[in-house]
Amino acid sequence: MQTRGSALASFFKMLVALIGITAVAAIGVATGYYAGYTSHPTPVSQEDLVTDVIRTVKPAVVTIVNYMQPNSGITGYMIYPIISGSGVIVDSRGYIVTNYHVVNREQKLQVVFSDGRKENGTVIGEDSVSDLAVVAVSGEMPAVAQLGDSSELTPGQVVIAIGSPLDEFHGTVTLGIVSGLNRQVGGMRGLIQTDAAINKGNSGGPLLNLRGQVVGINTLTVRTASDSGILEGLGFAVPSSQVREIISPWIPKPDGDRR
Repeated sequence: MQTRGSALASFFKMLVALIGITAVAAIGVATGYYAGYTSHPTPVSQEDLVTDVIRTVKPAVVTIVNYMQPNSGITGYMIYPIISGSGVIVDSRGYIVTNYHVVNREQKLQVVFSDGRKENGTVIGEDSVSDLAVVAVSGEMPAVAQLGDSSELTPGQVVIAIGSPLDEFHGTVTLGIVSGLNRQVGGMRGLIQTDAAINKGNSGGPLLNLRGQVVGINTLTVRTASDSGILEGLGFAVPSSQVREIISPWIPKPDGDRR
């Protein structure tokens, strides 16, 4: 017959054993949790993503100088206008996407690469309605940008613009968000609206997502309104879905590609 003292001793032994099992289990769970937690890679910051995109894509962005056809001014003297814009290399064979208004009425085009090299360019396709054009150049391309899928864009998504404002500040980078989609400005429809700064000379440059893909071609900025004065942060880009569809017939298929 078990005495009261021995019964209490057995009870305490059982209690200690249960506490030990529970503690071991808790330690195991905690260890597994922290092991699993620390095994995950360190999250990449937005700043790192932006700098990586710039490092990768910036060499594919060019400045385009258009020595336009001369015209007679009001004084009767011939005027030889020069305008400049931006473009982005989309094919290693030397095909560059830009805006129609950057190359319109060209007499001579000069393409300036990010390393300062200059090549003459030739317009091989242009469309005034979409404000798109493709320029071909020879020589080795320093980098090629990839066209992304603009249909995946959502308002608030971070985007990057690269271009050459004023034909002076080559490779200028600005950061913003997608402010709106499917916008219409004048006769242009389906535009991406962004608050990334787009200035004179940025026309034809790329609008990029954080994967370094071209999701739009920067085309215009609305600066003023008759009843609102000076406006800010109203930039627009042609979406890459339109770009891909329009420029496809202008760029020859690579050898061996029967598509």
